[in-house]
Amino acid sequence: MDGFFDRLWQRKIVQWALAYLAGAFALLQAVDIVGQRFGWPEQVERVLIVALGVGFFVALVLAWYHGERGEQRVSGMELSVLALLLALGGAILWRVATTTHDVATALADPSSASALGAASTAVLPFVNMSADKANEYFSDGMTETLLNRLAQVPQLKVAARTSSFSFKGTNTDVRRIGAQLGVASLVEGSVQQAGDTLRITAQLIRAADGAHLWSRNYDRKAADLFAIQDEIAGAVTEALVGELLPKTREILTKGGTKNLAAYDAYTRALEQLAINTFASNIQAESLMKQALTLDPHYVEA
Repeated sequence: MDGFFDRLWQRKIVQWALAYLAGAFALLQAVDIVGQRFGWPEQVERVLIVALGVGFFVALVLAWYHGERGEQRVSGMELSVLALLLALGGAILWRVATTTHDVATALADPSSASALGAASTAVLPFVNMSADKANEYFSDGMTETLLNRLAQVPQLKVAARTSSFSFKGTNTDVRRIGAQLGVASLVEGSVQQAGDTLRITAQLIRAADGAHLWSRNYDRKAADLFAIQDEIAGAVTEALVGELLPKTREILTKGGTKNLAAYDAYTRALEQLAINTFASNIQAESLMKQALTLDPHYVEA
């Protein structure tokens, strides 16, 4: 084994590796400084890191053959190491090519980039823009209420609360958030209080490119904060369903109600009736009564 490492040193592979790593580190530091100054996207540095990783194996292979100009014999262990280096380099190249293909596919079809499908969303924590930081509880409560409302829509897939709240207080790009959560859209908003007036802003963003699909402001008097949360969450949910699930909006109109919560209770009641057990029928009756309470003119319920 000692002879093997001596041959590595003679062929200057160790020297090449150390020099390459030092140069690569210096290059990455320079790119990081320049990138921050000019606002380069993070993809530039990522691509450079992958390219330098592949180049490292290429440099070792070149050092292997040119370290000793007069040497012609290569031992079995040396051949094994050379084959390993080439295999690692090929694996990295294959991975880069696969990732590039996946990115290109996602750009061509934004909905394909979301693991949960096109009808999926995540509610990011609403930002408290009030002067009083103690109002944080209201902005968080607004987020919670909206999450619960959207989660009740059967056709809509909503990212879990813990996943959404992990981005609270960060400035992460919406495209990265969408990719990490696997959703096609994001809901974000803010709460601002001035005196006894509340302004709540909500907007729907397409995760693939950060484009705004829908946005609205709600101004309310801060008389009953919990009632305001419920009212705004219901209005935002209905608007988002219209954007994300246009067919559902048509079903609401044809089904004899415009109340999303009533329609949701009705559809869940139908699911319980399909189970057709004593307990499920009781649950179905309760849900139908709930739908009628929300909309007394809902004939189907």
